[in-house]
Amino acid sequence: MADVRQARPELGFGAVDHGWPDFEGRLRFDEESRRMSARDFGGIVHRRPSAVLEAASVEDVCRLIEYAAVAGRRIAPRGEGHSAYGQGQVADGIVLGLGRLDRIHGLDGNRMTVDAGVRWTDVALAALKEGLLPPVLTDFLGLSVGGTLSVGGLSGTSFRWGAQVDNVQSLVVATGRGDVVTCDADHEADLFFAALAGMGQCGVILRATLRLEPAPAAVRVYRLSYADPLSMLAELRRLSDGGAFDYLLGIVTPNGDGGWNAEIEATATSDGPDDRRLAGLADVAHARRIEERGQETWVRRVEERVAALQALSLWDRPHPWLDLFVPSPVADRLLGDVLATPVVHGVGPLRILLYPLRRSRLRQPLLRTPDQERFFLLDVLCTAGPGMAHAMVSANRSLFERCRALGGTVYPIGAVPMTQADWRVHFGGEWARLEAAKRGFDPANILTPGPGIFP
Repeated sequence: MADVRQARPELGFGAVDHGWPDFEGRLRFDEESRRMSARDFGGIVHRRPSAVLEAASVEDVCRLIEYAAVAGRRIAPRGEGHSAYGQGQVADGIVLGLGRLDRIHGLDGNRMTVDAGVRWTDVALAALKEGLLPPVLTDFLGLSVGGTLSVGGLSGTSFRWGAQVDNVQSLVVATGRGDVVTCDADHEADLFFAALAGMGQCGVILRATLRLEPAPAAVRVYRLSYADPLSMLAELRRLSDGGAFDYLLGIVTPNGDGGWNAEIEATATSDGPDDRRLAGLADVAHARRIEERGQETWVRRVEERVAALQALSLWDRPHPWLDLFVPSPVADRLLGDVLATPVVHGVGPLRILLYPLRRSRLRQPLLRTPDQERFFLLDVLCTAGPGMAHAMVSANRSLFERCRALGGTVYPIGAVPMTQADWRVHFGGEWARLEAAKRGFDPANILTPGPGIFP
């Protein structure tokens, strides 16, 4: 463990001289580890830590928290580093890597208990062996359980099942005091509700027990094309009120001629009648595509797109993504604003995603959504060319402000600069409760400074 015990004078502290505890995992001070931890999927914000701990146990996490509270160091928990604007970074603090906490503890009926560093790919594959799946899986499964539960976790099934945080039965959390607490909606409920979608402000999620549902061996996938994005949006509203489909997603992409392609991706079980599902649809019937896919290939479908982007060397470029919750009545207007934003036309590849959602299905208080029952998650997924990322971030901020003025909120995984005043508005009536939980569970204010909620 030479990298643990070798003091680095340029850091202003040394592993031995400043009383670092012994860890089962690796505590790294080398330049490459620090540089890599100063980068995330967004590739826009770069905050270099003083050290990186690759935790190998719950005890490692607690030792680091206790040390940091005494030493006045801040900690940024990190799963897969898929955030877009430095949410899992910390300048001159310690990045807490959770990737080695990756054990699946097993299934018990319709429940699965997993460590925070487990990827959703592994959750899905283990559950499918028993004919089960979590009711909500992020479209890209290469994310950690702890990471998505810290923000919400949404997909095309969320209009039925809510967010991933709504399908968690219990958690094990390390608080900013260094305590390890098992909590659920009835026991240590304050911590449970502060940890789910709490952006890591009050504790580090270490383990989660997830609810599972029976999963068919195959699904029928419908790709429905529309004349324009607004027609597609209107159809999404209708379909999300019905019971024909289990998964719904609207997709808008450039058509190469200055206009837009619009389609709905939907799924249903393979044994239902197509004529009833498709009756009355407003799509372009001759462009309709229907296919059967095995459940495993369906849930892993985004891996194909990721591999294509990696092959084109686009996966490592800046990704100034934008993620907004938009009330249904104003979704047409805000989508029009996005499509008319000049800088959007200059980035690529570009996909605009629209997930229909219902407030009554989303029960976790810190996942802040519009006050209306029906709304959309609008994602602008882009890859910025050289020198374009910061212009995109500025455009994101403007679009966020328009969304907020229309009664919308931000889904805080994207590239939108936020001040503490913005966060107070964002959390609204939950701000006082979050602030109290922060004081109680993280009194030294050491956890997850990246979002800037409690600077």
